[in-house]
Amino acid sequence: PDAGQVIGQTLAQATQALAGFTVTTVGSDDPAGVVTAMSPAPGTRIAASSTVTLTVEGAAAPLPSVTPPAGAGAGPEAPIVREGGARHGLR
Repeated sequence: PDAGQVIGQTLAQATQALAGFTVTTVGSDDPAGVVTAMSPAPGTRIAASSTVTLTVEGAAAPLPSVTPPAGAGAGPEAPIVREGGARHGLR
């Protein structure tokens, strides 16, 4: 069999696609992480149960939720910004 192309897939998807091979990882072992490289190269013919090493970048952490303080953006600074923009030809 050959080591199929799994670069760009999640680790979970890649592991499933490489069933029958022994999969090891370098970097993150997060199942949602993305495979960025593999060895042997995609499409290489290798013996069944051979080891395929995947380089995995961890999944991006969700961005924190930011809540502005009460009344933010509605204060006296808002008209000044608009007026300043108008003075400089901005609308």
